[in-house]
Amino acid sequence: MYNFVCNWDYNSLIKEAVKNMVTDANDQVRIRAEAFAREEMEGYLNSEYDTDKIFNRRVFDFSASGQYKVGDLVIKSTGEQYVCILDATGADIEINTKFILDAGLVYETYDDEEGVYEPGDTVANAVGIKYLCIKDAPAGTDINDPEYFYLKRNDLMVMLYCDIALYHYHARLNPNQVPQLRTDRYLDAEKKLKLIRRKELTPSIPRTDANEDGTPDTGSIAWISNTKRENYF
Repeated sequence: MYNFVCNWDYNSLIKEAVKNMVTDANDQVRIRAEAFAREEMEGYLNSEYDTDKIFNRRVFDFSASGQYKVGDLVIKSTGEQYVCILDATGADIEINTKFILDAGLVYETYDDEEGVYEPGDTVANAVGIKYLCIKDAPAGTDINDPEYFYLKRNDLMVMLYCDIALYHYHARLNPNQVPQLRTDRYLDAEKKLKLIRRKELTPSIPRTDANEDGTPDTGSIAWISNTKRENYF
């Protein structure tokens, strides 16, 4: 099962006790609300962006007894983020042969000819999409090679995803009594997604490769005009 966010991602947006109240502490309620959020975001993004690459993640809150697979993102309660590079348990989190700590800082812009990267380096490609180096990468290593680089989550996508899901958490109780803050943030998330679709906001997220030539498509031109005016005298 894919989880684009975990409980830790909600911490800055809602108190845990409130979230448990509006979801009845039921994981299925959360899963359903997050499915709504993904569908809404894909509706705005899928014509230009590779939504599978963006959202198909396995993201977990850290548990010492947790069982994690290669590619899982594990987040501690203190915010440290680890990528699992060998199947492991939570008890192995400090073993750097099984997990790579994501320090969250850009090391340098990717150089496809001379760049040499070490595990733990954050590398940004030419359009700012960030990758975490998970294995010693010699010069010439393709940044899209999953053996060496892990595509990182985009923080804007995380925020929008959580804001939309939180709106649906509250709406399930009474659509007419959703807190104003949740409504405002939901509407703001929709506004940002519309700006992305109109190319007035350009987040660093993977674009689609419709012709499968290995190079992300540049996308179509968005023609934008002012609302038509109708004057009657």
